[in-house]
Amino acid sequence: SSIFTFFSHGVLVAAPEYLKIEANRETIQVLKNRFFLGIESEEARQQPVDVAIPLFNPRPIHTSPKNPVVSEKPDYVVLQNGWLGQAAVLYRYPASIVAGFPIEYYHLVDQAVLVWESIPMEKSVNIIDRMRTRMNSLASDPSATSQTIQKLQKVEWLAQNIGGQAHLVKFSFFLLYSQPTREELTQLARKIKIVARSRLCDVDVPRFFQRALFEYKTAPPISLFGGIKLKYTDTNSLRTFYMLIDETLVDEDGVFLGRDFTGGPVVFDPYTKTNHNIVVLGKTGGGKSMFAKVFIRRLKQKEPNVKIWGLDPENEYINVAAKLGLKPVEITPKTRLGLDPFRLMRELPDFEPYDVASLLTQFYCEEKDETRLRSLVFQNRDSKNMEEFVKRVRETGDMEIAKKLEGALYPPDSIVYEGETLGLEPNTVYGLKSLELTGMTQRNRLKSLVMTLLSVHLQRQMFQKQEKGLLFIDEAWLFVDFPVTMGVFESVARRARKYGKSLMLITQRAYDVAATKAGRTVLEQAASSFLFGQEKAAIPLMQEVYHLREEEVNTLLEANPGTCIARIGPRSVRMQVEPTGEELEAFRTSLV
Repeated sequence: SSIFTFFSHGVLVAAPEYLKIEANRETIQVLKNRFFLGIESEEARQQPVDVAIPLFNPRPIHTSPKNPVVSEKPDYVVLQNGWLGQAAVLYRYPASIVAGFPIEYYHLVDQAVLVWESIPMEKSVNIIDRMRTRMNSLASDPSATSQTIQKLQKVEWLAQNIGGQAHLVKFSFFLLYSQPTREELTQLARKIKIVARSRLCDVDVPRFFQRALFEYKTAPPISLFGGIKLKYTDTNSLRTFYMLIDETLVDEDGVFLGRDFTGGPVVFDPYTKTNHNIVVLGKTGGGKSMFAKVFIRRLKQKEPNVKIWGLDPENEYINVAAKLGLKPVEITPKTRLGLDPFRLMRELPDFEPYDVASLLTQFYCEEKDETRLRSLVFQNRDSKNMEEFVKRVRETGDMEIAKKLEGALYPPDSIVYEGETLGLEPNTVYGLKSLELTGMTQRNRLKSLVMTLLSVHLQRQMFQKQEKGLLFIDEAWLFVDFPVTMGVFESVARRARKYGKSLMLITQRAYDVAATKAGRTVLEQAASSFLFGQEKAAIPLMQEVYHLREEEVNTLLEANPGTCIARIGPRSVRMQVEPTGEELEAFRTSLV
């Protein structure tokens, strides 16, 4: 709603339209809203610049949303498509009205239009003073009506609010609609009046102004009749007319995921959001893995050229890789990966000595050693591999660090570093379950080491070109004891949008992930979050990160498998994942 203060004048248009959506082999129609902002520059006040706003992701457009008018009658127009169009102006409002009320007309009209202009402060004061003088005079009359008293109260309220961050604006709100015949047009006009009166608003079809209103003007080219009388309010109150509201989640050309709780389809395209990152959170059995598999499969089916990589710590995805359109690769303790950090440092410009030192500190040394390691890595950054680096450290006489690093020279770690660098082809999922070592204090240590180096190496593949891609990482909570690993996840998330990529983090125990700085950053900054059923212990964190309402908390605590809250930017949609019978059979596991 800062639009009304950021732009001193403009036209905001909501244009609902019906889209055909493919949903599990069924074609359905759904109402989708498009929003347009027309503004005028000081240099070209007579040439509006149309700017499309698909829900907070603005981009310039070169075509106007206006309906071309062929001819005009006193109370309607003839449109280019042969239909009859009519404009109705709301001209009287109650003292209080629900915020966002224009959405109530979207299913009836072709467009809802708000025209506004901010008044300079000096002029605002003069206007309000004149209004106050006039209304005081009328209200002092013993026969003054209650309506006159209410108008005086409104003027006094305006006088108190103008100044600071609130400005006086004059505005008009009107509705444009069309039908093939006069009779149908009249019937639709009656329906609109019924909706208006339910909010104690009055609506009128002004004669001789129809073409002007269809061109978003509040006065005709030749103002013989004066023009539409504009209303006055302040910028804070104008937010009541805020129209960028969409209670559906239907992204054109997106992936059908399921249905909201009104029965409408949920169609999702992460690449239209402010950033492309996704988090999927839920307890065991809540449906998060089913959701992720359905999304990946349908994304690949819809866009065969999208490049997908998967890191699968529990081997849950490699077992169904063929169904996802991916190639499975299982990594074992005997798999030579060629992921030597010194080799990666030479090949990857963004993998620097500082990062190598942090990795070695995490997996071989102690936090107190990191400063010394940074110096050693920087001085010996031309080392061919880990083996040569450890040898050089010994030669410096720092036997304490050299001894700690010796673990890198023996299996299983040495196997990770040896051999040719693994070619990370797109459309592949890498299973890491076999790297879980029993009998060790940190059973996920080797798995985390490989996960970290794979994620670093993947960035070279992912960020070469500006093209759609997806990296999904399952069960991120397994790595919360390894800040370096979590930090790499954050790095991928931060860089993804620049290259048209998406990071999808799938995990239970969100409270453990959020306990790390990097993990919390990923959760908070992802534009799209799908929240499945949660344990009670997770609720305080979920409320803190996602500002959940009470009914949303209850949904998460009581959710059946497959039920989730989709938080997409400012929208919150309660939905049920809808797999096909084939998907349900293929993807059903003990961990749904």
